[in-house]
Amino acid sequence: MRLDPGLPRRPAEPTARPVPAAARLRSVEVGPLGGEEQRRYLSEARQLGDPELVEAIIRRSGGIPSQLDLLADVVRKQPGITLDEVGGLEGQDLAERLPKA
Repeated sequence: MRLDPGLPRRPAEPTARPVPAAARLRSVEVGPLGGEEQRRYLSEARQLGDPELVEAIIRRSGGIPSQLDLLADVVRKQPGITLDEVGGLEGQDLAERLPKA
C-alpha cells in the first residue's frame, strides 16, 4: 500500500462542533422595577407621553417588566384607552386587546 505524501502523518484532531444557540443562553431572573425605573422605561423606551396613563400602567403592572411591556403595547395600539380601562385589564381581557401580529 502506498501513502500519499500530501496527507498528514497523524490523524487529524476532531473539529469542535458549534454549540447550538439555545445551549449558550442562560436564564436571568428580573425582579419588579422601582417606580422611577418604570416611569423612565415607559416614557423614554416606550415613548408614552401621557403621565396619567404611565401611572395607570405602573399601578396595574406591579413593576413586573413583562406586564409593563404588554400594557404599553395595548396603550400604544389603542389611542383613547381610558385610565379605568387600563386599570381593569387582566387575563383574557388583556390578551384580547394585544395587537395581532
